[in-house]
Amino acid sequence: MHAWGNLLNYPVTAPAEALATFTSTIRHSVVVHANSIQFARGDVVAYPQVESRMLLVCEEGTGGVTVNGHRHPLAAGRLMFLPWRHSIRYQADRLTPFLLSGIHMIPWYEPDQTVAFGVAHGPGQDHHGSPHRSDRDLGPLTGVIHGSMNRNDRLDDLVRLTLAEFRSSFFDTTTANSLARLILRELWLLQTDARGSVRSESPEDTLGSIERYVLDHLSEPISVQDLCRLSAMSQSTLRRRFVKTLGVSPYEWVVERRIEEAERLLSTQTIPVREIAARVGIPDAAYFSRVFTRRAGLTPRAYRKRHLNL
Repeated sequence: MHAWGNLLNYPVTAPAEALATFTSTIRHSVVVHANSIQFARGDVVAYPQVESRMLLVCEEGTGGVTVNGHRHPLAAGRLMFLPWRHSIRYQADRLTPFLLSGIHMIPWYEPDQTVAFGVAHGPGQDHHGSPHRSDRDLGPLTGVIHGSMNRNDRLDDLVRLTLAEFRSSFFDTTTANSLARLILRELWLLQTDARGSVRSESPEDTLGSIERYVLDHLSEPISVQDLCRLSAMSQSTLRRRFVKTLGVSPYEWVVERRIEEAERLLSTQTIPVREIAARVGIPDAAYFSRVFTRRAGLTPRAYRKRHLNL
């Protein structure tokens, strides 16, 4: 056991019984992969089925992460904890692409088996469907979890340590188990209050709800007032939150989502450009062409010619 293993005994304020139950659940969890990736501007990367519980941390920049069909904004200082066997699509911002760190954990690795490091990102890959790896009920760590790395020094230290240890020649099963238990327990504490109940959604996390609303209503007019009502924020508070977290105003952010969807349709569909314009909520085809060209650097037809994947 490494010297830092005694961190498992740090004092907490959560109920002892609930914490003991959770600690027992994760006693055979392990970290099987950890790395950091700097995306290029506008990069899109997708994987169909990731067999892990992944802690995803945005170190710098901004972008969007689509998990199991739902898109989530992600900016510097924010984290996401993702469910078992999730599909994922990363889309980096065109101006400030994100730098992401990911830590893949297996909640239950059969204790009599030698840990094989690495994680499957889709069918046919090594470790896909391994009978020695499985998920566990992690209580409040259900679905897609959002959180902040700001003022969470312990979790930040654990992320840095895990990335450094995984790159070293000393990473072994004991280390993998200790780090997974530490990280999962810290996430459990982050997600629960002193009574063991799930914490209420923070103001930053409402951005995920806003984005899902926007993506579900892209073909319709969407005003800043609509977003204010959805988030229960004033216009000034909403703008401040967007600029602080995502670096743009709500209006600019909605336009960017419309253009992203137009790019997807242009690269996968042969329907007329005017129909695509209507589908993304910019029914004036001439205006759509001007906005698209300004942001994508190509006219819609030129973009389709270069990127159509059919």
